[in-house]
Amino acid sequence: MKINFPLYVMRAWTLQFVEGKYLVLQTNRARYVLDYVEKELTYSRRRLQLLADVDKPYNLYPLQLRIETVSQIVASGKKEFIDADGNLIKWKPTTFHPLVCIPISSRWVTPSGSMGIEIKGTGSKFIVTNGHYKYAQVIQIKNGQNILYDLCDDYREPTKRKI
Repeated sequence: MKINFPLYVMRAWTLQFVEGKYLVLQTNRARYVLDYVEKELTYSRRRLQLLADVDKPYNLYPLQLRIETVSQIVASGKKEFIDADGNLIKWKPTTFHPLVCIPISSRWVTPSGSMGIEIKGTGSKFIVTNGHYKYAQVIQIKNGQNILYDLCDDYREPTKRKI
């Protein structure tokens, strides 16, 4: 499963349906517009359009907790998220994988203003919001793929995490 960060925590909802050009969520208390049905732009751009859309039938769904790393997903204790593309994701950890702490070898600023980092000795590169850390905790998958777990200033001992 590919995760397109940032993610946002989804609160409990009971029903998802389409009303006109809008994707609507029904909660226990109210209905909210989550997205447009047609998904041409990024989710953040669509949210800005929805914010300005005076024709939407309900209030815009409130996004509260922003998630940028796998460690934040685990720490949140939540199971359902919406990603940067507007896809609903159900998180269910299933398999233990090694989690190692590796120094960050290089940093650069991307054209969009984010920070790029490269992990020493792995060739893995990640785009992060804040790359001013010394180490990256990386989950190592069996096929040689690395998943960024967390960024830290102090070395942390290797362990395993269920993802």
